[in-house]
Amino acid sequence: MALGTGPDRLVDLLRSNWRPTRVGRRDIPDVVRDDSGTPTGDPTAGDGVLILRNREEVQVRHSRHDLIHCYHPSGSAPTFTDRGFDEQRVAETVQIDIEVADRTDQSTTPPERLLARDRMIGERDSVVSLSEPPYGGIAGEVRYLLETVRRGIDEWDRVETTPVGMTLENSNATVRYQVTLTELASNTV
Repeated sequence: MALGTGPDRLVDLLRSNWRPTRVGRRDIPDVVRDDSGTPTGDPTAGDGVLILRNREEVQVRHSRHDLIHCYHPSGSAPTFTDRGFDEQRVAETVQIDIEVADRTDQSTTPPERLLARDRMIGERDSVVSLSEPPYGGIAGEVRYLLETVRRGIDEWDRVETTPVGMTLENSNATVRYQVTLTELASNTV
């Protein structure tokens, strides 16, 4: 098991499985893609959702980009629990921060103002939408993708997602998830 790879794996999961359209919710922006259509973390490639590792510094314009950062919170090293014999349980914590700002859709006549709160949690306009499907908005897509791998991803046997912070205002919105990746029984020899 490669310790410390949780943020990289979650960035890959979100980028490769992101869908702007799902049944039961309004459309959301797609991830930023390069010329070949491959998801990228390069903000110069276009508009949409930027999914980045480790609070990377990039030149973004909040009028064009929504940000998702996957990183290890400070002071949160992997934990090891002795399981007896030659095994241990390993848990790695990753925090996912989603940041959305107001935007004006210039493609409509007259231009339509898109509120950060509505884009973050969806049309139901309720915090309930983060805890029961169908998950709305950008935060809902992240939650949906994490729920699809709750029984394991790569070397981790379990993926547990907990909302840990939320700020929903008309001009900006932030949602934070704590994701615990657990390998139930890792050999110690």
